[in-house]
Amino acid sequence: MIELENITGVIIAGGRSTRMGGGDKSLLKLGDVTILQAVHHKLEAQVKDIAINTNSDDPRFNIGSTPCFSDTLANFQGPLAGLLASMQWVRENRPSTTHIVTIASDSPFFPDNLTAKLAANAPDVETIIMAKSGGFNHPVFALWPVSLCNDLEKWLSDTGILKVMAWVRSHPHVFVDFPFERENDPFFNINTPEDLEIAQKIYQEQQA
Repeated sequence: MIELENITGVIIAGGRSTRMGGGDKSLLKLGDVTILQAVHHKLEAQVKDIAINTNSDDPRFNIGSTPCFSDTLANFQGPLAGLLASMQWVRENRPSTTHIVTIASDSPFFPDNLTAKLAANAPDVETIIMAKSGGFNHPVFALWPVSLCNDLEKWLSDTGILKVMAWVRSHPHVFVDFPFERENDPFFNINTPEDLEIAQKIYQEQQA
């Protein structure tokens, strides 16, 4: 029901990386590439069109011809602000896009079939489809109808509530479960230096 050609992939990289000591953690090296490059490489195999949501002007966010755009709300207001900016950017620049699949910039091991599986489990074109694994929801890994853009903008303006699931629960939504791979959570995200060490080992195993 949801055509893959009408989905734009957006890498959400608008945070401040406080637990990593500040800076842009997605620009840290994972093997011989940055975490962001690893995420981008995996996503480009799943969608025809990619953009990056970042509040940084670091040129390392420029990957080929992939466009970058910033939050439209000030003061690093989190994933919902990134989602709103993504919907607004897509609406203005990709008018044929009906849905956005969002990917966290610090999770380089997300499933190869993420986009296709989310789309295949959509009961209709207006439902939010979100990933889960190991009993946990992953709000940043989801398929979002662009038609909800105005509703999200109004929600943020009226309520100021920044929790993703608070807004999601006000709309039809379903969860799609993804299995662990080699005992690793595919949505493992890199928040701390210790996480980066674990990620290096996983990355090396996957490259072997």
